[in-house]
Amino acid sequence: MRECNTPGVPSFATLRKKQATLADDVSIKTEHHVSMQGNEFYSNGPAETFRLDFANPLVRPHIQFYPELGGGPVTEFRHGEKWREYNEDTIDINQLMWADWINVPHQHFYIKELAEANDGQFWVPMRWFQVDGVTYADAYAVAYYPGVDKFVIHSDVTVKVQASALCANYLDLQARGFNPDFGEFAPQWAHQMPHPVRIEAEGRPTFTLRMMCWSDNVSGNKTKQFNAHTNVYLANVNLPHDKLQQEYFVRFCSTSQHASSSEQMEAVLADMLINASGENRWHKAYDCVLGQEVLFRVIPHVLPADNPQQSEHCSHIGGQGNSPCRRCKVGGNASQRESDQGYETFFSPGSPRVHTEIVQEIKNQLFVAGLGVQDEVDALQTASGIKDKTAQYWISIVVARARLLQTERLSNPETKDVRLKDRKLKGDDRKKIKQVIKDDIQLLRKELRPGDHFNVLFSCPMTLNPPVDTPCELLHTFLLGEEKYVWHKTSSEWDKKQDGIFAYKNALVSTHFKILQQVGVFHLYDGLCSDLLLDLWKASGELGAMLWYHSICNMEQYLADLEILIANVLDIWVLLDPNRILVKPKLHILRHIVQDIHRFGPAILYSTEIFECWNAIFRFCSILSNHQAPSQDITITLAQTEHFKHQVSGGWWRNESGQYVRAGSRRRLGWVDPENIVSGTVKLETRKNQNPSPWQIACGPMIPAPPTSLGDLDSVPTASDLWTQCRYLVSQSKDICKPGSWVFFRHIQSESVFAGRIVKILAPPCTRDAVAVIQRFNILGERDLYLNMPILTRSDDLPLVVVPKDVLFIFNAQHDCRTAGCLSTVVEPIVQERRTTARTRSAVAHAPAQRYYLNMHALHNAAFIRETLPRALTEPKPYVQDRLAKHQEIAAGLRTIAKAAETRARNKAKGTKASTGVDNDLVVYIIVLCLPNTIRDPARWSQRSSVVRVSETLL
Repeated sequence: MRECNTPGVPSFATLRKKQATLADDVSIKTEHHVSMQGNEFYSNGPAETFRLDFANPLVRPHIQFYPELGGGPVTEFRHGEKWREYNEDTIDINQLMWADWINVPHQHFYIKELAEANDGQFWVPMRWFQVDGVTYADAYAVAYYPGVDKFVIHSDVTVKVQASALCANYLDLQARGFNPDFGEFAPQWAHQMPHPVRIEAEGRPTFTLRMMCWSDNVSGNKTKQFNAHTNVYLANVNLPHDKLQQEYFVRFCSTSQHASSSEQMEAVLADMLINASGENRWHKAYDCVLGQEVLFRVIPHVLPADNPQQSEHCSHIGGQGNSPCRRCKVGGNASQRESDQGYETFFSPGSPRVHTEIVQEIKNQLFVAGLGVQDEVDALQTASGIKDKTAQYWISIVVARARLLQTERLSNPETKDVRLKDRKLKGDDRKKIKQVIKDDIQLLRKELRPGDHFNVLFSCPMTLNPPVDTPCELLHTFLLGEEKYVWHKTSSEWDKKQDGIFAYKNALVSTHFKILQQVGVFHLYDGLCSDLLLDLWKASGELGAMLWYHSICNMEQYLADLEILIANVLDIWVLLDPNRILVKPKLHILRHIVQDIHRFGPAILYSTEIFECWNAIFRFCSILSNHQAPSQDITITLAQTEHFKHQVSGGWWRNESGQYVRAGSRRRLGWVDPENIVSGTVKLETRKNQNPSPWQIACGPMIPAPPTSLGDLDSVPTASDLWTQCRYLVSQSKDICKPGSWVFFRHIQSESVFAGRIVKILAPPCTRDAVAVIQRFNILGERDLYLNMPILTRSDDLPLVVVPKDVLFIFNAQHDCRTAGCLSTVVEPIVQERRTTARTRSAVAHAPAQRYYLNMHALHNAAFIRETLPRALTEPKPYVQDRLAKHQEIAAGLRTIAKAAETRARNKAKGTKASTGVDNDLVVYIIVLCLPNTIRDPARWSQRSSVVRVSETLL
């Protein structure tokens, strides 16, 4: 800048000083933590980053605090049942306060407080909610008896009251001389007015934020060498989904190469509503919309992650245990799984795991560890499927400590209990004394606390229930689970010639599986897979499209359809491989996604792909860190990134003099503003490609009628007008639709919705008017029998002319190559470095038959497609009619196979013994007897699997 003679260029030291001052003003505190296991790490608390959302004018208008109870589509977290729950346990974790921010911003109404409406009726609001953007309260009616100056709360039923009808809050009533007395029979909270939070707020507004917390093992390297870090990222679910899918709104919390996610969660929950000490935590923030300081709290809402991480959140043993599901108690040993009843349980959600039962089981394991026998703890974990990572650390210590104490007090001649030194003490009396000593050793600790001795996530049961709040996640459960299994099953059966169709078939990632799920089925003919496997591809494609719904208009019908589609996938899988559902727990976990969608909303809300994308930012910080204290260095760097992002986005902060200031607004670092895309608009081609020409020439060979009758045009074109080519138009769903795109559109003259393909997008000069020339396609009344999809055939009518705002949404269609017999007969040049080379490759030459499939496996606009088409073309049909009978038949076959395998193994073992004349068990016993006494300790050889097998050559 100085070389360009720019005036006022600061020195480098001045620049660094100013940067440090700005960082201190925003003041994102990076805190040092030491877990109970002694591991050290650093974190940026949720409150430190979420408070910036209130002070950011780009973000604050999008924050929603109230659940939506209207009958509209379900699109956000606040439409889900968890946010909408209303019972004694959830009243105090929802938004506590409401105010009319436009007319009376300083008059705050709290739940569980007396208020008066405009008509003089007294109410006690119990919950705030919205219906179509209007705020209401579920309130108890209150009767006032002036003669005795008593208030009586009618708490048997709540009444829906519009919040704007309230005119006096509790403080107003007190100022008017009321001293509410509710009598001795009133609820306990009625005697605690005003609300305790009102007292703590001291006149400031209070808000409740809900948090999505993600954690996983992430490599700190960009190379293939794995550099393990355990990371925790956060997101504010009070924001709409379209914002949460931007990296701008992902908040880094902590990382460590040593501390597990369970240990780091303790630091996260320190900012929660109910932390390990049972206190409410309220934090200060500056609200740029209200122009004042506010208080807010953060509570956990959902814990998305991959399945192993979610098992850790739930203190679950993992997918390889006898109880493979973290959500329910399905499972058992091999014989139990293969029984008719046991096998059937894998096709539906089983008995749910309960918060209190899990905590009690963990405490039992810690108590049993005091016996000093690891086998006893392992048996409990195997039977229950509960294995807590934090408790496991203490179990290993307790077991070793108990063994040492038992040796000291029971067997060591010098240190054993005085009572055992009495030689006259024999028989049952001696056994009783030993048992008393063992019981005394077993009671190592009477008080067990979450976070200190077991999973901290079980410390806040009112806000978080890990077995229920770890939903089935699309990326790891469907794409990298079921869809990956389908691809492996298909490609593993190919011969070498067929393997050449797909390069690197065993090195696919989630993006590839998402593509295959949508279009793979159109290429699986001519012997590439069996008919049953093709049915599995069809069932998986139909299920995938439904799972990626962004908006659910009819939740009851949607969940019913989803039940059928999931059942079809599981049924076809067991027809292909009866044992697959027993050894691949992700297939069973899919059954729980119906419950998750009902509880939280559409499954894409808690998809983890945005967090996986954000790992790239973390890796850059890891690579550029000092590599000596990576947790501290990375956390501080990302805290600095947060305050820089806040400042350049126009956010407010408090300077040294105590005033709130802001910089000029600059939209950077991942912010995407979709408002620039306006429905019904068009984008002209470049001047070089506009090619102005009369209507007859611009439309091409099939000339529709000129658009003189369209009432939406500002002016009627004349025959001499020149029409220019447009690059694209924006549909009502804000899709970019180019010539060649398949769209659904509304035709004004016939007042109907049709499917078609855009031929041209044209605009007359010197006007904003534009039209789309669309070739209509007819949708047949029945689905295709081969792929179970609607069929599109070209209409014989001339193309239709519509205005861009009547184009509804885009969809995907695929040519019916199987029926038309399309072959790879075209040779096309290969493009390299944006240049056409002399090399060529074969390409498919589509037959002239105008017959297309309407792709029902496509993810984009899947909900719009099913809402537009007749129900007969989209309604799912069960693949197996009598599912129970078929499952019992398959289970019987499994038992037969298992019995045959046991017989073969038994015969093989007998043959080995007959040929050598030596019993293997005897060999092991003899070898152990020859070992030193210290190694021959029975406790060390308690597990049969730990005995080292010795080959016969050593005899």
